[in-house]
Amino acid sequence: MTQARRLAFGMVRSGVSCGELDGAVNDFLRREGYSGEDMRLHRTGHGVGLGNHEAPSIAERQRIHFAENMVISIEPGIYLTILRDLIGNPFRPATLDPAWLAVENGTIVNLARPIYDEDVPYGCLDASRLEILADALEEAGCTNADILAHCRSPGPHLRGCWVVIWCCSWNDWYE
Repeated sequence: MTQARRLAFGMVRSGVSCGELDGAVNDFLRREGYSGEDMRLHRTGHGVGLGNHEAPSIAERQRIHFAENMVISIEPGIYLTILRDLIGNPFRPATLDPAWLAVENGTIVNLARPIYDEDVPYGCLDASRLEILADALEEAGCTNADILAHCRSPGPHLRGCWVVIWCCSWNDWYE
């Protein structure tokens, strides 16, 4: 990010468009390997005035050109979609029903615990085992599309996967 900011600082001058600056920074980040299914690039910055986030938006399709005395913030960033594996979707929180975990003498917990405990490279869980966990959750009565889709997604899934952690922690909460 430091190099991306330096690139942006070097380009900021009257006559350069916000879109041109954002494109150059995002091209640099892509060349550095910051792109792909698990990452989404954030706009490079924005204007600052009476509020913290004001025009112009230093983003891809912005035609506004920088002018003398314009106050801006340069803050390129990357959204890691893998963060959703750890915390779920904060805008659509899923409710997990403890009754699902009690089905068939704790089948869900018995499936989740070895998934979490497995010694896996880079902390990535076996996606095929999470698919089995999704099937078991569904058989136990889970109809939440977000939970089931999350477990059935190809991942990557980290050891801190929110569904697995919840399933493993159930005994600690409800015994």
